[in-house]
Amino acid sequence: MLDKEVWELAKRFGDMFKIDRYIVFGLIMTESAGNEKADSGYARGLMQVSKIALEDIKHETLINYDYDDLFKPEVGVLCGVAYLNKLLKYWVKYFDGEYYLAMSFAILSYAWGIGHVRKWLEGTADNKYIDESVPPEKKYYNESVMFWGNYARRFLNAQNKN
Repeated sequence: MLDKEVWELAKRFGDMFKIDRYIVFGLIMTESAGNEKADSGYARGLMQVSKIALEDIKHETLINYDYDDLFKPEVGVLCGVAYLNKLLKYWVKYFDGEYYLAMSFAILSYAWGIGHVRKWLEGTADNKYIDESVPPEKKYYNESVMFWGNYARRFLNAQNKN
């Protein structure tokens, strides 16, 4: 998909769930580079939603799509943002309402899984080893999301103003 098309989906579903549209765009680009047919073998679609995440949100929402539906851009983004919203709510509660800290952990949980993030956060006894506890491919995930969000803010949002 073109960046502009991905941006429109990020705005639509970010606004629907009251989640920063730039973060949604950043997640899409980090997860799939805007390829709605992306399939890692474990997750699929623009936001690389896994079967487990899909089942998880189906139990808590009115969303009732099948795994194959995730290749449809609107469905993939809807499901991905619904899952991010679930993670964000968990971390907001965990951090007593600290939204920005919670968002950072929600983004990392989206990539690595909430169980891994909790184990890392609660189980690293010596802070000098905390960095080594995160897999290399997950260490810079949040930075990638922020990079793409900044790209949307600077270029795609600016194009809409002209």
